[in-house]
Amino acid sequence: MYVVDVLAVATKMAASAMVYVVQAGNKVTLNWRVGNAAAHMARDAGIQVSGHRMRQSAKRDDVLNILKSGSPAQIEALRRRLDHVPGAKSTPTDLQPGDALAGYFQRAYTETLPHGEALQVASSRTVTAIDRVVGELSEKIVERDDDSALMEMRLEKFHPLRAGFARDLRSLWPSTPTLIGRLTATDDRGQTLSDWAAQEPRFLHSAPPAVQAFLGQIAGDSGQKQAALHFYDSALADGISPRGFWKVCRMWQSGTRSIEEAREYLDDVAADPFVQAVLGDAEELSSGLGAWLPSSDLERATKEILLARQSLAELDFDNAILMGVRAYEGLLATEAGLVAVRALIVRHSKRSSPLHSDDATKALTLALRIRDDQRRWASSSAAAVVEAARAARLIDDNELAWRITQLPPEGEANLLEANSRVVLDFACLLAAEAGRFEIARSLVGAVNTPCVRSQVEALISVDAGDEEGAVRALKAALEASDDWDEKAHILFRLALLGTTDPFVGVLGKENPQVAKELILVASLFAEEDGALAEARLESGKQPRIAIALLDYYKRHEEMEAAARLASEAAMRWTAPHFWMDAAHIYQHLGDPKRAIECLKSALLNAGSRWGESSKQIRS
Repeated sequence: MYVVDVLAVATKMAASAMVYVVQAGNKVTLNWRVGNAAAHMARDAGIQVSGHRMRQSAKRDDVLNILKSGSPAQIEALRRRLDHVPGAKSTPTDLQPGDALAGYFQRAYTETLPHGEALQVASSRTVTAIDRVVGELSEKIVERDDDSALMEMRLEKFHPLRAGFARDLRSLWPSTPTLIGRLTATDDRGQTLSDWAAQEPRFLHSAPPAVQAFLGQIAGDSGQKQAALHFYDSALADGISPRGFWKVCRMWQSGTRSIEEAREYLDDVAADPFVQAVLGDAEELSSGLGAWLPSSDLERATKEILLARQSLAELDFDNAILMGVRAYEGLLATEAGLVAVRALIVRHSKRSSPLHSDDATKALTLALRIRDDQRRWASSSAAAVVEAARAARLIDDNELAWRITQLPPEGEANLLEANSRVVLDFACLLAAEAGRFEIARSLVGAVNTPCVRSQVEALISVDAGDEEGAVRALKAALEASDDWDEKAHILFRLALLGTTDPFVGVLGKENPQVAKELILVASLFAEEDGALAEARLESGKQPRIAIALLDYYKRHEEMEAAARLASEAAMRWTAPHFWMDAAHIYQHLGDPKRAIECLKSALLNAGSRWGESSKQIRS
């Protein structure tokens, strides 16, 4: 970088006896001389720029009038255009070419003028513009040095997989520390990336495709789907490698669901083992992942996530939990951790073994750990919040579930979590399930997920005594859901209204036991002959039947029978929520002594997170 001494420039211009040539033809124009001199200065500074292109630019871009005016806006526009001078490369300090080339044009202009006009210009706005350019260049170099020194500390605010990616980028692109500095300086990383996608900042103009892929990852982590797609598209257009891996990342971000769409999109990389695994069935996925040799921690984490998801899809919950936790603990792959959370929740719902009685508590603890990690890394933690709230609901700590989704002082969510669509949707459902219908009605209009909205509308209809409306809404929710576990939950709600949907038959092919239970519950609430006796018999074997029968007794105001059933179920399955039900029923029956005994049993058998609600339970 050159340093301009204004006094030296003015002295040199005053002593000059150059001929001021302004006519074209056989004589050399001032535009030509300024462009030529600026090109020499640039090459002396290590910028490999074509002299011919610089002379052309001086003429085409009206450089002389811009420099003579000294207008900051016009000079800034010139600097932007000079970024794209053909043949120019980044400066030795990795500043944009336009920053330096504009300065060389200004210096060449003042040195080429005849002495009278040169002195006039040197004392006017042009010298001010030169000083400004030099000052900005100096500030950028100091700033770049600070970014380099602070990079490792700043990377602590990124997901470790992203931090490792950034360290690898540093050897490819010297401005990586500047990029990390800007991403950590912002209060809203996602919004900053969205702004960059809409209008790329100048310092990114020289970024290689790997940097664009990195930004796609960060934007995806921040919940900025469109920005992530923009950066992935830029990386792919510029030749990112391995192309197959990054095309799949882009496809996942876009939310492509149809296998036909996926095959068409990935056609040009169909020979890639990773792509073949992603496009194949369960067997092909296993063999494809076996043939794929990941070359980075990011790729290794992706492989672990896919294997965990496959186990969950095959209902191998034990393996899904094992692989998900292993990938989360070993590679801090939070998506794999969330797969483990979902597997714990589903395994809890099935209650397949007494050994898994604390699955929901484990799911809650793991989901909250993932949430806290994602907060620290400025990643979107909304999915972890929803899973944590879902797990809290399963252990019947509805107050905790509600707090997880709400802002302080009522809750513990941060602003980004509480305002995310998935959290708002789930909070609305929680409000309706807890009987907070005023809140549910105020939120339901803004619910983004059709399945959740229909479930909330169904609960509101039940509260209003409109069971037919509730059935219609639940059928709409069933149609809108792609999640079989959620479908089973909706079918159970329908069964509590005495309705069996045809989808129960479809579900029965995969899980005959659940289908049998749903048919029995629907028969019970439809008051079919023999259903009550069968439900009483099965309630000692299946917790879901016990829950349904308990609700049946309450609706029919058979409170003594309800109290006995709740107590028996609580002792049989050591389930705190049944003890809580028994306590409420005994309190209703005017037996505070037995109610207190049940509350003590609930506390004794509750999971670790119930300690947060102990004061409320004791009250």
